[in-house]
This record gives sequence, structure tokens and C-alpha cells, in this order.
Amino acid sequence: MGPPTPGLPRHRGGTLNAAARLVAESAAHITGLVVVELSGLGGAEQLSAHRLLTLCEVGQ
Repeated sequence: MGPPTPGLPRHRGGTLNAAARLVAESAAHITGLVVVELSGLGGAEQLSAHRLLTLCEVGQ
């Protein structure tokens, strides 16, 4: 990940990644993640370990 963009969060996809990790630690199986993607932030790349369905992509 490159330098932070002013006004944007540094850890893109971090909250959903943390939630997926907690679910996995509870012995549940994650079949996929559904998101509204904010394009240009790189969050989808951070979640690439999971099957990802983007319902909507919102530009900057």
C-alpha cells in the first residue's frame, strides 16, 4: 500500500478484513463477502483472500 491519501483512511478494507478474521476464528466458514466498493481506495485488493461480490461501485 502506498502513502496515505489526504482525507482518506489509511487501512482500506481493514474493517471487513477484521470481521472476516473474527468469523473464521469462531470456526465458521466464510463463503464470500458482499460489499459496496469505493473505487480507487484499494479495498477489494485487501480482501482478495475471499470471494468478493461487489453490489455497487462508487467513484470518488
